[in-house]
Amino acid sequence: MDALSFESRLQQEMDWAAAAWEAGNEGKARVCARRAAGLAIRYYFQNADQHDYARDAVRALRRMVEDESVPEAVRRAARRLAAKAKEVDDRTTDPVADAMVIISHFFPLKPSGGAWTVKGAR
Repeated sequence: MDALSFESRLQQEMDWAAAAWEAGNEGKARVCARRAAGLAIRYYFQNADQHDYARDAVRALRRMVEDESVPEAVRRAARRLAAKAKEVDDRTTDPVADAMVIISHFFPLKPSGGAWTVKGAR
């Protein structure tokens, strides 16, 4: 995937997550935020020639939780996003914000330049 396709897909997932969150659809917001964060993680590590980091979003998030080279705040955001719905104590209370913590860690700016924005984010 090239940089602009990655950016477009990531932006779309984050916009969907924010819209779902604003509409009160926590489940859909979590799914979209997980996909966005997982996409960022996988794209970053593929470009660093670590293609085996993870094949799906949840595995990427879980692997990040265990990766001590990643800052603790980013690992905590990954832990919250990866938590199952029944793991109430560990589950995210704001999936859009947690996804942005992870995305911003790997990509402080969009590949095309400029800051990430999320339509409808609080």
